Amino acid sequence: MNEELARLRDTLVQVVERLTRDVRALEREVESDHALATTLAALAGGTPDLPPLRARLVIVQPVRGTRIEDEIAELDAVSAELDARLESLRRESRRIDHALEPLLWNSDDAILTRTPGGRTLANSRGAPILDALATRAPGAGLFTLATGERLAGDALPHERAARGEAIDQLAVHLRAPGELVPTALVAVARPLPHGAGVAVFRARRAAR
Repeated sequence: MNEELARLRDTLVQVVERLTRDVRALEREVESDHALATTLAALAGGTPDLPPLRARLVIVQPVRGTRIEDEIAELDAVSAELDARLESLRRESRRIDHALEPLLWNSDDAILTRTPGGRTLANSRGAPILDALATRAPGAGLFTLATGERLAGDALPHERAARGEAIDQLAVHLRAPGELVPTALVAVARPLPHGAGVAVFRARRAAR
C-alpha cells in the first residue's frame, strides 16, 4: 500500500510541476500581450477595454516529511488550483486577443513586435518592413533619415525596445526590394515585459 501511495504521490508531483510550468508560461504571455494592447491603444490615443491583470498565483508546494496521505491531499489541492488558474488565464488571453485584433489589423500604422521568445511579428501594414529586413537584396531595409545608414538588427526600433529602451520620433526610411522610391517613416517604440518590445511606424511623406 505504501508503495502504491508513493507512486501516486510521485505522479502528482510531476503533474504539479507540469502545471506550474504551464501557468508561469501563460502568465508571461498574458502579461506581455496585455502590455502590448495597452501600449498600442495609448499610442493611438485611447485605452483598451481590458480589466487590470490579476496578480500572479502564489504556488505553495507541499512539504515533504508529512504523512504521505496528507501530502497526496495537498498535491491534489494544488493541482486543482493550478488547473483553475490555467482556465482563468485562457479566458484572460482570449479577452486580450479580442482587444488586440482591431489595434493590430485595423491600424493604418505598420507594427512590428518582438515576442518574449525572440520572434518578430508584423501586422499587415508592417509586413513590407519585415520583408525588407529579411531580404538580402542590396539597398533594401530600414535606413536612418539623417545619415542614410542602414539599421543593423540590434539597432532596429523593436529590438532596442526589447532591451528596455523607449524611442520617440525616430526618422527612418524604408527601401523595399524592387521599389525605386523609399518611404519616409517615423518610428515610436516601447518595451514590453519579459524581453519583448513593439515598434509603430507611421508614414510621413515620400522621400525625394
